Amino acid sequence: MKKTALVTGACKRLGKEITLNLAQNGYDVIMHCFSSIGDGEDIQKSIASYGAESFLYQADFTKNEAVLNFIDSIKTNFKKIDLLINNAAIFERKNIIDTTTELFDAIYGVNIKAPYMLIKYLSPLLENGNIINILDTKILNIDTNYFAYSLAKKSLADLTMFSAKEFAPKIRTNGIALGLMLKTDNPDKIRYETIVDKIPLKDNVNLKYLFETIHFLTANKALTGQIIFLDGGLHLSGGECVNRY
Repeated sequence: MKKTALVTGACKRLGKEITLNLAQNGYDVIMHCFSSIGDGEDIQKSIASYGAESFLYQADFTKNEAVLNFIDSIKTNFKKIDLLINNAAIFERKNIIDTTTELFDAIYGVNIKAPYMLIKYLSPLLENGNIINILDTKILNIDTNYFAYSLAKKSLADLTMFSAKEFAPKIRTNGIALGLMLKTDNPDKIRYETIVDKIPLKDNVNLKYLFETIHFLTANKALTGQIIFLDGGLHLSGGECVNRY
């Protein structure tokens, strides 16, 4: 029987790559996006060429009502979900002083509150399935330059543990803490080459290894409550955050 995956932030950058890989590996994919409907429609054409089905939904995860409406749509249209990947994120370079309350609420809404709501309300559909939360290697460090983002990702790491314990043995929940994955298009972000120099293995993590890790976590039924640092050892050196989303 074909499996179904739900990927948040599925139409851009890392989420897009994960979505396409899942489709190539036999999953039908429920795609969430914020505003990238056009990109999502293009991705759907690729997914169809793989012989998989896709379902595109738009929702602003900074708003509780939008998240709940999204969840209601999923529960109405699907009986079972085999894999939930919480990938959607807001990433801003702001310290405590520069972080407005509005920005804090938005970052926390997308990065932690929406995953909590999805896990809570979709858990009946996820029985015997998997949840994978996309984290950041910086959860082990204190990066004041990315205050709200780092704090939210630390909370998502804790949510990974809470849900792993609460929903066992029916649902397994794990996290993947990423370092350098994709080059950013934003010139204001920290320079890609500078960060590579700080990685103990002296290279960024190829997408191939991310895909292998996702499939490893879904296949290995002994794993829950685990966080895999897929970062080339960047967490050992206190390396910088990088916009992967």
